[in-house]
Amino acid sequence: MRVLGSLVAAVLTSFVVLSAFNETVLADELSAELISVADGGSLSEKDFPVEIVFQGLESFELRSGLQDFVSGRPGLRGALETSLGRDAGWHAAMLDVKVADRQVWRELLKFTPVVTGTFQANRYSAADGSQPFDLKDREDYVAISASLPIWTSGVRVYGIKAAGSRRDSIAYDAKAVRDQATMKLIEYWTQAVSGARDREISLNAIKRLKRLRSAVVARQKAGFASSSDIAQMEADLAAAHQDLFSIEGALAKSRGQLLRLSGQQPGGTEKLTRFEQYMRDGRDAFIESAHRHNPQLQAAASRYRSEIYSTRSAMSRLLPSVNLTGEYRHYLDNPRRSSDGGLTIGVRLQVPLLDLSQVAETAAQSTRKEAALFREAATLNAVEMEIESLWSDRMTTIAMSKEVDREVAAREKSAAAARGRFEKGFGSLEEAIRADTALMTSQRTALQLAAKETVLAAQLLVVSGKFKMSMLD
Repeated sequence: MRVLGSLVAAVLTSFVVLSAFNETVLADELSAELISVADGGSLSEKDFPVEIVFQGLESFELRSGLQDFVSGRPGLRGALETSLGRDAGWHAAMLDVKVADRQVWRELLKFTPVVTGTFQANRYSAADGSQPFDLKDREDYVAISASLPIWTSGVRVYGIKAAGSRRDSIAYDAKAVRDQATMKLIEYWTQAVSGARDREISLNAIKRLKRLRSAVVARQKAGFASSSDIAQMEADLAAAHQDLFSIEGALAKSRGQLLRLSGQQPGGTEKLTRFEQYMRDGRDAFIESAHRHNPQLQAAASRYRSEIYSTRSAMSRLLPSVNLTGEYRHYLDNPRRSSDGGLTIGVRLQVPLLDLSQVAETAAQSTRKEAALFREAATLNAVEMEIESLWSDRMTTIAMSKEVDREVAAREKSAAAARGRFEKGFGSLEEAIRADTALMTSQRTALQLAAKETVLAAQLLVVSGKFKMSMLD
């Protein structure tokens, strides 16, 4: 018997050593090939023993299915609804919430009994080794056993609470993903609307420059303008067309992004969305709202609560537990043991006496709880600072917009007067061009500030948790 056992052990040891040797050789060969490629060599098809075949990505089919969704609402709200319906990241986040919800159910089901079916066949040998196996001396039985925890010192209760808090944190993370997608769509939409308006400003500036060029040509024919004046006008027109091409390129880019996200673009008469009526409560109101509704902050708070319950659950494992057990056993083809079968019911009390690994895990879990609290505080600081920054930027933008509007009104009068004087032969060409350029610059600045104010207001509403779809109607 000892000889047979030694032989089996030797065979198993040889097999393990041979497998490890083969893996080492293959790894060394692959490393040599990679080094050869790094030194200037190349890998050919013969270097790969298995043919690599491109397989169609299932994500193409999934994405095409998402692209079929189109909201029936027009405008920015409809574009946002379509974008969220098509956003794969948002769908994945919602499925993560479903997974977390199933984890809660898993903890709840720990209150139900665990039922196990067993079939066991035993063969016995003589104690002196004279008979290796006696087929007549055997024990075969089938059994059904059940175990139901009655008291776990809080392990199950805190486990359920921890799973619920984890589910809440994942749900808030999903809301944060939705908020990111919302802001991305609003920013692209604002860029497209302001880009179309910027294009109109550039086209109007080109029209005014062409009028000036016509006046310069007329004055040249009358002998009051030189060829250098014509060259200056051509250079200014070329520069204006360069600005127009840049604006049209940015507009095409933002429209393409909108088509990819929502399948639609803003109409020609679309205006910037205004949120002034939702900004009347003041900065402190936004901070207070963020304390209660910001998804990132709520996710951090839920993770901290989850760590609290996990710590209590880990500590409860150091306390006694009581289980109710039951088993029905039936012996097969063994009359000697047939009377030992039947139903057995009992109560098992387990008292942990020494398990240093569980003590270490409890200490580690307590440290995780402290780390989660610090992360919650860091998130709170970040959210408050973000609102402070957004509010300050918005107030600065509003103040600048008021002054720029006054500047645009004055520049329009100045440019019209300078152009009129030049056309009548009293003003200089440089003065007219300078006044017209200043007008275009102030108009574009006013447009940029208006777009920036829209985005800042939307960010404030989203970060504070006040944003609603109805605000886009």
